[in-house]
This record gives sequence, C-alpha cells and structure tokens, in this order.
Amino acid sequence: MDYYKYWGKTDSDGGYHLLVYHSLDVAAVAKVWLKGNPVFVKKAVKALGLSEAAFTEWYLFFLALHDVGKFSVTFQNLQPDLLEKLQGQRSNDNFAVRHDQMGWQLWCEHLCEQVCSYVPGLDAEGKDLLRDWLSIFAQLVMGHHGIPLAGISSGRKLFRK
Repeated sequence: MDYYKYWGKTDSDGGYHLLVYHSLDVAAVAKVWLKGNPVFVKKAVKALGLSEAAFTEWYLFFLALHDVGKFSVTFQNLQPDLLEKLQGQRSNDNFAVRHDQMGWQLWCEHLCEQVCSYVPGLDAEGKDLLRDWLSIFAQLVMGHHGIPLAGISSGRKLFRK
C-alpha cells in the first residue's frame, strides 16, 4: 500500500494534506501535549497499570490511527479529483458510512488481531483482556467526532466482578 496516495485534509483552495502526514502530525502534537501534562500521564499510568513508556507508546499509536477509516475509497471519493490525481482511479462509491465508523470496523475485523499478535506470551484469557483494553483505546480515538460508534462491546471482561 502506498500511503502517500491518500489525502487526509483539504482546504477550499484545492490544497490537501496527505493522510499519513496528518496522522503523524496528530501523534506528534499529542507527544508534546503529554510532556506538558505530567499529572494526566501519572493518573493514566496508575489507572491502567502500565509503565509511562508503555502508556505513551500505546496512546500515540492509537492517535496515529484515529483517521484510519479515511483510507477507504468511499472517503477518498469525497474529493474525486484528488482520488484521480493521487491514485489514478475514479469511483462511483458513495460515502454512506462515516470514516470514524469505518476505522472502527477495520479495527474490529482486521487490526485488533494483527496488533495483538505482536504481544508474545499471552494465554487465551490474556489475549482476550488485551483485545478488550486495546479496543477501548481504539473506541476513544476513532470515535473522535462526538457521535457514538456502532457495534461497541460492553467491555464485559474489564468490569466483571
């Protein structure tokens, strides 16, 4: 996949910012923000039971994924001229599902298992718990437009007695 063939932001003058750069910009700004907010970091670390380094890495990873749904052709076709310019294609696909929802679906159907596979040494219960925790992070960042994402699990394993 050529990540440099997808726009992430456009302006009224026809300019655009590539999606890969937008995603990295968000993570970079968040990294600076975290450094300036040590109380937040300490509370998050304590609440999640993670090291500061692990929390920071996961937090920035998910913020970089916040617009992953914009990689869909339906989103890219919101600017058909850019779709043709960047990818050399045209599409008749309509934008019926919001990009945040598409990102969540991509997480649920593909990304969660791929990310979890990089964490070694977990038994079945550990993998289930990891999936649940990571999915909470994914929900928080992919649902960044103030509209609840459809298909959200209850977090049953995290909150059982």
